Amino acid sequence: MDHATDAKPRWALDILGAMARYHPAPSRAKLCISVPDSLRKSLSKEDRESLNSKARALVASATGLAHDSESPFMVEVTMAGADEVSTCLLSRQPLVLAGYYRKRSRRISQTPMFVDNGRRRVGDTSVQEVITAAFAAEFYAADDEKAKEKMNSIGFAGAGREDVDVQVFGSGRMLLLTLPDPTRNGSPSADLLAEFESRVARVSDGLVSLRGLHVATSEDKKYVLEGAELRKKMYVCVVQLEQAFEGDLDCHPIAKLKNVKVLQKTPVRVSHRRAMMVRERIVHSTRLARISPTLLVLSIEAGAGFYIKEFVHGDLGRTSPSVSDLFGCRARLLTLDFLGAVEDESSDKEDDIVADTSKRSRIEGDDASSPLDKISAEWFWE
Repeated sequence: MDHATDAKPRWALDILGAMARYHPAPSRAKLCISVPDSLRKSLSKEDRESLNSKARALVASATGLAHDSESPFMVEVTMAGADEVSTCLLSRQPLVLAGYYRKRSRRISQTPMFVDNGRRRVGDTSVQEVITAAFAAEFYAADDEKAKEKMNSIGFAGAGREDVDVQVFGSGRMLLLTLPDPTRNGSPSADLLAEFESRVARVSDGLVSLRGLHVATSEDKKYVLEGAELRKKMYVCVVQLEQAFEGDLDCHPIAKLKNVKVLQKTPVRVSHRRAMMVRERIVHSTRLARISPTLLVLSIEAGAGFYIKEFVHGDLGRTSPSVSDLFGCRARLLTLDFLGAVEDESSDKEDDIVADTSKRSRIEGDDASSPLDKISAEWFWE
């Protein structure tokens, strides 16, 4: 019988047993040890530091594992008295992955979307569900009793969002995936992440794809969560005119829009959930190409929060100017696709939120061509 093991309190054995699942060499691991936030808030700074020091000393003495504030392994300690530990709860810091997704379907939303008080689903599935179903289980051990609960709690955040009927091409849209308390693959290799990218494409039949998946940096998190107002968005759409236009597109006012202010009253389609107000938005640039006398391809570079659909049809006069106004006839939006985002160099805000310090476009590599170079049959109704 191992008397040294028997001498350890139950909570210490639980910690060591749990660490064996997290760490390949648990005896060499370090822990970020602290008392619960709820208790710390009720204490003075001095008492808080004293209690933390006592908890760390007790845990280290019982487990042999030292404290390290930078450790991804967190231990929350509840004290039964001045020199006694009541319970210890061990978990791993959330793993945050960053990358870019593309979406080649007009029936897939970014995140699960329901209407009519949750009774009716919008679209067939979501980017979030496709991605998490493809590889989320790889981060949780088979004996993890809370694996299902954790997978249902995976966080998904995009650098902006598109409507369900908008496809995502070009460089894609940046995303963050937050996996709570992963018990496997807590530090995934580049090869493993590349395999996950391939798996997403396979399970979705190519309708959803991932690229550039990596462990998120602080700059990635700022880019997704804080920098929306600093970016211009690139879109391309197919527009149907009520009347044929045979003139020179390069000379049309639509083709000459550059840093033009557009006034947009809250659109009818979102008036039930958005405050009624007039917003001033910017169209930075546009380009036109003709498919037929009544069908045009319009590429738009616009600021954050710009309602592209309403800019095309005018939304009963609530958006001005609009494509309908400038062509002098009704204009109908047939398809709309997102191509990527670029830094808005005209912004008055500081650049410290922009992830790429070199101020490179988020449309990179072979995706850095003009939006009009993206025209393809995929942009028509399937």
